[in-house]
Amino acid sequence: PFESDVRIGATSASAALVALDTIKERRILPASFKLNIKFADSKCSSVATLQSLLESWDGEDAVDAVVGPACSGACSAGADFLQIRDFPMISWDCTQPDLSNKPNFLRTVSDYGKFSSVISAFMNHYNLTRIVMICSVETIWITTCESIKSRIATDKLSGKVRVTEIIPLLIPEKDTPDFQATMKSVLHDKVAPKARVVFLACYISAIRRIMENAKSLNMLNGYLYFGMESSLVDLPEADYSLQSKSVTSSMLPDGKVQDLGVLQGLISFNFGIASTNTEFRTFRKKVFDRSTEVEVNGVQVMKSSTKSPEDVDSLAVNLHDAVVLYALGLQKAIANGTKDCKVVKDDISNVTFEGIINQISIDEKGDVLNPDTLVLNFIDDKGNYTLKEVGEVTNNSFKAVTGSFILWPGNRYENINDCGDQNELCPSEDRGWVTMMVIVGS
Repeated sequence: PFESDVRIGATSASAALVALDTIKERRILPASFKLNIKFADSKCSSVATLQSLLESWDGEDAVDAVVGPACSGACSAGADFLQIRDFPMISWDCTQPDLSNKPNFLRTVSDYGKFSSVISAFMNHYNLTRIVMICSVETIWITTCESIKSRIATDKLSGKVRVTEIIPLLIPEKDTPDFQATMKSVLHDKVAPKARVVFLACYISAIRRIMENAKSLNMLNGYLYFGMESSLVDLPEADYSLQSKSVTSSMLPDGKVQDLGVLQGLISFNFGIASTNTEFRTFRKKVFDRSTEVEVNGVQVMKSSTKSPEDVDSLAVNLHDAVVLYALGLQKAIANGTKDCKVVKDDISNVTFEGIINQISIDEKGDVLNPDTLVLNFIDDKGNYTLKEVGEVTNNSFKAVTGSFILWPGNRYENINDCGDQNELCPSEDRGWVTMMVIVGS
């Protein structure tokens, strides 16, 4: 998308052009083949996505493949459209877990359900076992919570970690007395008796309101709150990824400054590459250098958002790899005798290839296997807000960044107690001893 609340196209699109260079350098396709790229704006909208597909389907400018979009609702509608025509869709940022069920859908980003292994690895590292999930009622968040709970329950690598409850929650646009009463009931009656770890599956405005209510109820200190890194993208319009830069109050839209501090200590995840990765920094430069070549209806759509290599989003890696994945499928189709450049899902699933940074493995459903994941800590340093990289999860194991520390919610640096500060969450059988009362009488 170039025009929406999530404008990652404006900070990523030219990665597709860099991918054409990669395809040529690696000689993936015969020299006689020439790939051309047409950019369209999904606007993170199902309607806009379908309109773009219809306009690109016939005539001289008809397309042979579709990479994108980057929003799950738009992906769902677009994949259904393409399924009728027996065309695959390769997305680079659609994360809704149940998209894996679509027979023609593939992606170079992992689905949110795979955060289950990240949560388990992090919690096992800090000896935490119980987690409550608060899920906004949008489809992407409900399916994310259900998928994470199911995978934690069935994955032996999860250890002792278990989801004690999923709490669906209708979260209004503004805080109201009724919502405050609901949050008091949820946090006091459902969260406090069951866990000290809370997973918030919702958008940033909702995360902010939940944590504001938690603060007012004195339920920040002694708790750990997980949030989705992608939910933090609207903190300032000026800095989408927040992976390498701090955010000052002056960068934030009016009305958001006063309530950002409440997010301090939030733990977030990001499927992606560390901002310090040398290859990633080189790649960012290439994407920036090609940014002026991206046009939609004669307009340079990256010009206002990508003013330096640091503005290039980490998701550009996924877009690059999605284009390369299509080329590998086309290579296979050519070997099988295709005459019309048509690629089917079987040509591009069950494959392992070298992405621009890491090796990528796609399973039979079209999903990424075992993605590397960054663990981020939201820090408020005297009005400068940033997501600080504090560790990574690789092969289901958490490794902290050397010399880093985690600031937990409530401005405390010591680890939280999984049993509660008064040991109130651990039943007597967890203590290793039993008290028995024997009554004798007649």
